[in-house]
Amino acid sequence: MTDRVAAVLKGVFERENSGKSVYFATIADQYGRSIYMYVPEQEAIALAAAFDGTPSTRPQMVEVLLKSTAAFDIEIAAVVITDLVDGVYSCQIELRSAVRAVTVDARASDAIEVGLRAKCRLEIEEAVFTKLSKPRPE
Repeated sequence: MTDRVAAVLKGVFERENSGKSVYFATIADQYGRSIYMYVPEQEAIALAAAFDGTPSTRPQMVEVLLKSTAAFDIEIAAVVITDLVDGVYSCQIELRSAVRAVTVDARASDAIEVGLRAKCRLEIEEAVFTKLSKPRPE
């Protein structure tokens, strides 16, 4: 297993940049280090709603996934931010059942929304902070 740290979504924010709105999520680890993730507008709206605990106004794929996993007794165990390549974060969703455990790749904003709605743990691999040159405090 890789070296991971617990993390939480601190919020989804909108900023003006050259007259256009730009959205990003802020995620902090247990040591107070933060990462900032660009999120497209529609994904930012969905992520902010999940963060606030607001139910969707119409069925979304996240709800389909949650209902499907629940129907088959599959636990959404964790969402892990695994890498940063060319400014894009990679995520995995860890699923577990009585029979086996699997990990699936997912777009970061979707994975984090799934994690929020499933109330599972969010973790960041230490390698992500290494790439950002933010070492763990001693």
